[in-house]
Amino acid sequence: MKKRVFFLLVAVLLTTGLLLAGSACEKEEDLTGNNGINNGEEADTEETPGEKSPEVSEEESEEKILQTSLYFAEPEAVETGEEGEYGYVKPVEREFAYTSEKLAAVIKELIRGPLPGEGNLSRTTPETLSVLESEIENGTATVNFCSELITAKDKPAGTLGAAVFTQSLVYTVTELEEVDNVMLLVEGEYWDDGHAVWDEPLGRGDL
Repeated sequence: MKKRVFFLLVAVLLTTGLLLAGSACEKEEDLTGNNGINNGEEADTEETPGEKSPEVSEEESEEKILQTSLYFAEPEAVETGEEGEYGYVKPVEREFAYTSEKLAAVIKELIRGPLPGEGNLSRTTPETLSVLESEIENGTATVNFCSELITAKDKPAGTLGAAVFTQSLVYTVTELEEVDNVMLLVEGEYWDDGHAVWDEPLGRGDL
């Protein structure tokens, strides 16, 4: 009896340890919202026997597409140091699946980087960057990134890198009509890469 209780206690402790293991960076925000889509794969849906799935009209289908501008680095501007209309970044139009979590979806597309056919542009965030939280309140979008933003090999580097990343994020997020300013955090702390400190919300007029 005592041995059985002992083994049960060990099993409980091991399970608890596994659940608590891992850093905050592993708790990445679900950027898909509640639309049942993850990484391009549709979640399984249950149907009542004898019932057909509701058909979606062409008009309803079009409403489930989001379109916005994403701002990526323009290599020539970065190389020469000559800023254009949007500094060192340039906008591209992109469409993606509808989600009620528009801010999260836009950031996910920004992290995804330029796609074939979108011109000679470069990514502005680490390829493996993840988001812990994002929200919009009173016109300010707050984005809490994982530490990869300052630790990844392809992180924004130097004064120029910080400027490119800042322009990319602010211009992209303020494309949402409900957003005027952007506040950046890294695991809940102000972003400080040794060249720039983001300690207050920034809007387009601050760039």
